[in-house]
Amino acid sequence: VIAPDGKELVFVQNRDRDVASSTNSDLWAVPLGKDFVPAGQPRNLTAKNLASDVAPRFSPDGRFLAYLAQRRPGFEADRWEIWLHDRVTGQYRSLTENVDLMAHELAFSDDGQRIFFVTSVKGRRAIMSVDISGKQPPVEISPGDASELRLVRGQSGPALYFTRSSLQRPPEVYRVDLDAMGKAIGPASQVTRQNDPLLAEVRPGPASQLFARSQDGLTLHSHVVTPPDFTPTQKYPAVILIHGGPQGAWEDQWHWRWNAQMFAGAGYVVLMANPRGSEGFGQKFLDQVSGDWGGKPYDDIMKLVDVLAQQPYIDPKRIGAAGASYGGYMVNWIAGHTDRFAALVSHAGVYDLRSMAGET
Repeated sequence: VIAPDGKELVFVQNRDRDVASSTNSDLWAVPLGKDFVPAGQPRNLTAKNLASDVAPRFSPDGRFLAYLAQRRPGFEADRWEIWLHDRVTGQYRSLTENVDLMAHELAFSDDGQRIFFVTSVKGRRAIMSVDISGKQPPVEISPGDASELRLVRGQSGPALYFTRSSLQRPPEVYRVDLDAMGKAIGPASQVTRQNDPLLAEVRPGPASQLFARSQDGLTLHSHVVTPPDFTPTQKYPAVILIHGGPQGAWEDQWHWRWNAQMFAGAGYVVLMANPRGSEGFGQKFLDQVSGDWGGKPYDDIMKLVDVLAQQPYIDPKRIGAAGASYGGYMVNWIAGHTDRFAALVSHAGVYDLRSMAGET
């Protein structure tokens, strides 16, 4: 990113000797001269943090530099906090230190007093904002999957543009109008309808949520997508989709590889499980997959399968499971621990952790 006055470029780079075993990416600033030609050597703005620093964004007046940072070196799934660097005083501080949210996609408000970001919240995403004082908790601007945040000032005032999708339709551009304080004026409105002609030719299946209770008393979440002509009085086969990562999540968003509608369109009820290690349920819940890939996450998935199998429209003898990467690891694990599934699909599944560690 280039500073508003055009005199500085800030970029992200990891300069550790062994990059493969390091997450220590830093923000580097280099002065710019005429025609944006570098006029000096880069200096490290985040040298004190040995974990990851990424996604720099300048405030409109250039005084502040916001970015995302983690605290635990070497742990790529640590919580991303929003940090603010005051380029006048030299101060650094976290705006979300005391909020158990994982921040993504930063964008400053028009007056530079608020920062918009995207976060996962219990199986769904939302656009939120936080004031640069950090004294107030973040507030929700608009619910729903969002990315590519862009603030645009129009004749009627500032507006936040972004792409949004769901389990039932691919991304389109949306906007939320904002007041002078950076708060939403009404719900998000759809700007583009690029996919309408194609969607007119298909019938996406309905989406809902299903919950279960873990062995240690936690509420477990999953998404369910049913066939387009779903009839509750009929019996359907089911497929359990297991996400990779292992840290990640199934959310109410369009997926280009593991698309639930493709399975539902073939006549399956689809359950997208969010077991231990899933983002959006707190950092502790996310951390509990570490060192326990086949333990609590396996139990969580089985609890969700139990609830699904009890539904009157599910044929319990025709339930399959599929996943890729860590999802494939879990499918492999399932194959060695239970025979309740009629079919298993392990795509690019991890099967030798020592070999994987040496190659990653």
